[in-house]
Amino acid sequence: MLDTYRRELFDNPHRTHSGRVISRLHLDRANAGQEGPAYHLQYGGKPEDYELCWHPKSVNIPRLVHQPMELFLTCQIIAANFFRHEYETEIRVRPEWRQEILLYEKLLLRDYYEKCLKLLDSKGNRDTLLDHLWVS
Repeated sequence: MLDTYRRELFDNPHRTHSGRVISRLHLDRANAGQEGPAYHLQYGGKPEDYELCWHPKSVNIPRLVHQPMELFLTCQIIAANFFRHEYETEIRVRPEWRQEILLYEKLLLRDYYEKCLKLLDSKGNRDTLLDHLWVS
């Protein structure tokens, strides 16, 4: 299946734009001193001069709040989005896959969401959730 995608994207003789970037996203954790949500989905990235990007360099690249991720949870998102049939019929029905996903959800996400809920449940003058998740 990946060979099919590769051929469609790169080996297509009707493709007229060399180096064209439609969009670029990545899941990230902020570096020390980097402003933005600690865990985020970043749109854009740094374009190279040879790429034909539509995002103007003068506009800041947005960082959207996103839960922490690691390899298994990221693979789950990729499979569910780009290989939907295989995900539904072969991947998610496997008990060993499900156990790994549940383990990483518990190890990685429980603390993150408990901190969010603790802030949301607090009374009085408090930070907004975005301010709480933002680092600088």
